[in-house]
Amino acid sequence: MSENRYLESYTEIIKSAKNLTKEEEQKLFANVHSSNPFVAKKARDSIVNNSLKLIIPLAQKYKTEKINVEELFSVGLKGLIKSVNSFEPTKGFRFSTYAVPNILQAITIYINQYNRFVRLPVNILADLRIITREKNKLLYRSGKEPSNHELAEEFKKLKINIDEEKLNYYDSMIKNVYWLGEEQQKDDEQKSEEEINDESEFTSLSSFDNAKKIIREILTNEQYEMFCMKYGLDNKTKMIVEDIAKYFKITKDVARGRIKKIEEIIRTNPKLEEIKKSIN
Repeated sequence: MSENRYLESYTEIIKSAKNLTKEEEQKLFANVHSSNPFVAKKARDSIVNNSLKLIIPLAQKYKTEKINVEELFSVGLKGLIKSVNSFEPTKGFRFSTYAVPNILQAITIYINQYNRFVRLPVNILADLRIITREKNKLLYRSGKEPSNHELAEEFKKLKINIDEEKLNYYDSMIKNVYWLGEEQQKDDEQKSEEEINDESEFTSLSSFDNAKKIIREILTNEQYEMFCMKYGLDNKTKMIVEDIAKYFKITKDVARGRIKKIEEIIRTNPKLEEIKKSIN
């Protein structure tokens, strides 16, 4: 399902939503905690569906060039459902007063996390967006956070190629991902003059279409992907060796050795040597 269609699926619900009176709200929240699961789910769904309109203005306000309204709506939905589960009507204030800050918090946390995932390849970012969207859809349906097993089962039904093992890997990777900040600065400061020269050499060479074609031919698919990650080529996000190692599930030393081998293959190729001479 495309992100536009994802939001469209909620449009009719939002259009038919009503403004609940304080009395209606209190009655519904009393039923949310009912021992009868059918009554509890019906009350929760009614509150959520009548409150979806709270998310739209916040999603529109905080959209960016890279994060659209549909994506932020999905994230805001998670904040809304968590608000329903934790709201205490006995404190006297209305649900919307409590929910809006929680929706906003969910959106701003997501934006901050997205902005920090600059080292992740485009294909992984795409997977993470799908996972976020489908996880929040399951949360909307059941009222509880789905496990990776439940999410994997849903992906099977939708014919999305993300299994439980990949979900667990992404969870682990996200916990260990390098954030922007002190680590980025430290990493940049530790770059040796040799590494800077390598980067200049390979990015310059790869900017020529004929050289890029040769590189693609002389490397295996995995070598080419690793090379592009190391130097931020072919629409890949530039990654440090440690992150490349995590992506390929190998040690840092093995990753460094493979990158050196790739660089040697490129440096010693006669056809590329001719192109380098013509550039110089």
